[in-house]
Amino acid sequence: MDNVSYSNEALASAGLPYDDINWYNIEVQPFGAAVRFNVIVFNDANNIIDTEGPVAIGGSFYSPRGLSVGFARDESNREMAYSPELVRFLIGGNVAMTGPLGVVGHVVSGGGFRAAKGSTYFIGKDGTPDWMQELKFLYEANGGSPYWEPTDKGNHYLISSYDVPRYIPTSRIGADLPEFFRNAAEGIGYYKNCIEALEPNGSVLDNSYEWILRGSDPVQNVFLIDVRPNGLVNKGIRAEVPQGSSVIVRLRTGPNAHLQYGVYGERSKVNETVYVFEDATNIYMEKSSDVWGSILAPQAMFHAHPTGGHVSGNVALRNFAVSATSGFEFHYYPFNGGILCQQVIPPPLIPIPEESGVLPGEEQPTLVCPECPT
Repeated sequence: MDNVSYSNEALASAGLPYDDINWYNIEVQPFGAAVRFNVIVFNDANNIIDTEGPVAIGGSFYSPRGLSVGFARDESNREMAYSPELVRFLIGGNVAMTGPLGVVGHVVSGGGFRAAKGSTYFIGKDGTPDWMQELKFLYEANGGSPYWEPTDKGNHYLISSYDVPRYIPTSRIGADLPEFFRNAAEGIGYYKNCIEALEPNGSVLDNSYEWILRGSDPVQNVFLIDVRPNGLVNKGIRAEVPQGSSVIVRLRTGPNAHLQYGVYGERSKVNETVYVFEDATNIYMEKSSDVWGSILAPQAMFHAHPTGGHVSGNVALRNFAVSATSGFEFHYYPFNGGILCQQVIPPPLIPIPEESGVLPGEEQPTLVCPECPT
C-alpha cells in the first residue's frame, strides 16, 4: 500500500474521542489504542517542538518554547483532518510552556495548564446547531473573558487563548487519565513480552556500515541484533523481505543504547517496521538520525539529539528528553500491526467502537495461539 495515501487515511482518524478516553487493546497490534498517537510517553517529556501526529504524555510536559501538533512537515503534503471529537494533545499531569501551543484537535489535561497567548486549536464541526455551545462549555476557563467564544472559520472552529490558557480539564469530561496510562502500560508491556518470546526467523548480515536483514516469511520476519555490552547501534539497518511483510527488529543493547548512525530503516517499509529495545533503560541518539519505523521501548528514557533528527512511526517510551534548542521531530507513520504471538497470551481484548474508525492491525491475521481470546 502506498505510504502517503495510507498515512492520509491514518491522520484522519488519529487521536481518541474526548468522550471516550479509555484504553483499548487491539489484537495483533502491539501499540493498542496508542497506534492513534504519534508518541505515547508514560512519565514526563520536555522540549518537543513538533509532532505530525497526536501526543499522549502520562506525566507532565515542560518547554521554554512552543509546540505544534498535527501539521505536516514533509514533502508529501499530508494533512491532519479537522475533527469535532478527537483529542490530539493528551496530558496526564501539568503543562508548562513559555511559547504557544498549536493543535489540530482537542487538548485535554489532568493537571495545571500554562501556555502562551496565541495558543490555538483547530476543531472540526459535527453538523449540529449547538456545537458552538458544546465547545464553549468544554473550553470554559476560570478568569477568562465573558465575551470569549470559538471563532467560526467556515469548515472549522478556532479555540484561541487570547485571554487565559484554555484546555479541557479531565473532570469536565469524566476522563480517568491515570487509569488510561496504567492500562496502556500493561497492554503495551504484554506485547513487548510477546515479541521478545518470538524466535528469529531471519538472518542478519553484518558488514562494516550496515546490518542487512534477510527474511523470506510473507507475513512477519523477526531479527535479533545483539550489541551488548557496549550498546553501540552504529550501523544502518536495511531489510530485504517480501513486500508488505512485518520487519520486527529485536535490539539487545544492555541498559544504555547509543544510536550513532545517520539513518535506520527505509521509508518504503516504515509502516511495517518496529524496533523493540528489549533491555535498554536509556536510549541516547548521539547522532542526528532519521529513524524510519516504530519504536517500542516503554521501559526506556529517550534522549534525543541536541540539534535534531526524527522518528517516523509510533513511539512508546517511559520518558523523553531533548535540549531546548533542538529541532527534533516525530512524524506519524503508524505501525500496521499484524504481529502473531504464540508464546505469550495477551490481555483481554476490548473491541474498538465502530464510530472511532479502523485502526492499523484490525484487519490483519488473528493470533495463532490456542489459548488466546478470539
